Amino acid sequence: MFDCLVGIDEKIKRAEKHIGELKVEVDRFFESDPYCVFSYSELDSRDLCFAVTVVAEPPPSISAIVGDLINNLRNALDYLMCGLFEVNGQPCDENVFFPITWKANEFKSKLSGIERGAGKDVVDILQSIEAYKGGAGHALWQLHQLNSRDKHRLLIPIGSAYQALHVDVSKGFPGDDLPSLMIGIRPDESMYPLKDGAILFKIKAPVDATQVDMHPKFTLEIAFGEGKIVQGEPIIPTLQNYIDLVKGVIEPFRPLLGG
Repeated sequence: MFDCLVGIDEKIKRAEKHIGELKVEVDRFFESDPYCVFSYSELDSRDLCFAVTVVAEPPPSISAIVGDLINNLRNALDYLMCGLFEVNGQPCDENVFFPITWKANEFKSKLSGIERGAGKDVVDILQSIEAYKGGAGHALWQLHQLNSRDKHRLLIPIGSAYQALHVDVSKGFPGDDLPSLMIGIRPDESMYPLKDGAILFKIKAPVDATQVDMHPKFTLEIAFGEGKIVQGEPIIPTLQNYIDLVKGVIEPFRPLLGG
């Protein structure tokens, strides 16, 4: 089944190429300064607030790249299942695809048909993957749902709030000759979606002047806006995880395909 493995590997390579293109698009977006952080003191509390002005939203080109990447990964999984049927002497038609379901019992039901077409060795591996919502392969369920949505409309990436705040703690100590020492602080949860005027960080009054001098830097990322599938998760690390996951899923099947 050399041709099958070639097709699988080419689809994964294409997905990896899309990650590179996506990083370029995201960098270009942030270079345009779409989010501007400013500070002000609240009138009543006198707390020092760091808030954001949303100048621009992520362009649709990012959504298009994300959709292509996800489609290539889903295709790689379906190529895999088709090859496993064929190497077992069974035809591959439009009803043959890698099983990903909403519920565990649905997944188990599909495996009985796959065993007749691809053999028990294939089913044994699939059982360990648990590609259904809430199973060990929950991320495969996310991938499948995102791919289904992209068939009907562009996926929605949306700017999320800061993933981390970096401050120079050396500014909190006396002396002017101390080297810069930046530390990262992750918020309890990412603010999502990022809205114009949203407060990212607040220093309670009375404000210590050294805290203001710590040069706070906010890390902002583009995140998915896909409801209950993958809400508010940063797109690049999430997609890289999907690529790594699909590669890992395919690996134990390679010997069965002569790879």
